[in-house]
Formats: sequence, structure tokens, C-alpha cells
Amino acid sequence: MIWRWLFLSLALFSCENADESDLLQVNKENILHNNSGRIWVINTVTQKGIIHTKNKLNQKDVMVIFESGKVNIQPIATLGNYPEKFGKAIVSEDSKELFIDFKDEKWYFEIISISEQKIVLKWKKNSDFKYDLELIAYPEGR
Repeated sequence: MIWRWLFLSLALFSCENADESDLLQVNKENILHNNSGRIWVINTVTQKGIIHTKNKLNQKDVMVIFESGKVNIQPIATLGNYPEKFGKAIVSEDSKELFIDFKDEKWYFEIISISEQKIVLKWKKNSDFKYDLELIAYPEGR
């Protein structure tokens, strides 16, 4: 019985509260490309609340983001072929903005939320592309 109390008190008093300085900051850029290359499905494209994307997965486009910063956008149906649109992606130092340079077009986004499964981007005023995007991780096979 004494061992139980000793173990319980040791467990309780050995825990300490971690303050904010002990927490690691997540590098949002790594989520974009997983330190290699990652396929994101452009799940929704919206403008002023109106959705401009198809419902079926095989009718959507994908954005492939590589660790080098290279970005390819193409329909899922042509995945593996030469991409329709390619450019360079850059995440701001504070990880709050994403810039994609397609040479003939400059896309500026505010990163609203980002996780391993979903990224929500809101277009910024100076962007040539005036749509909000929701990207979802390309689904695993069954």
C-alpha cells in the first residue's frame, strides 16, 4: 500500500508545466512538401462564397509542391504527365503567407489554417488569382 502512495506522489510531483518557450514551433513549409514532394487536391476554389469546383475527385485539379519550392498544377486525370502550370512557391518568414510565382502570374495567399490533412488559403489583394483555395491531402488508396 505504501508503494502505491509513493509511486502516485512521485508521478504527481515529477510532472511540471511546460511553458511556451519549451514548445517547438511547427514549420509550415515542411507540411506543404513533407521534406520531399506532396500532392494536394484543390478541393474547393471559392470567390465571394461561390464554389467553382466539381464535386467528383477525378474532376479536380492537384497542386504538387516539392521541397525545392517547385509547384505543379494539373488535373488529376493527367497526373504523371507534364503539368499544365508550374512555378515556384515561397512561404513568408512568419509562415503566415504563401506566394506562388508562375512567371506570368503571381499568386498571393494568406495562410488561414494548415495541417497535415488540409490547408485553407485566402487570396490577398495584390494577387493575380482572386480565389480562395482549400487544399486537402491526396487520399491514400484503400
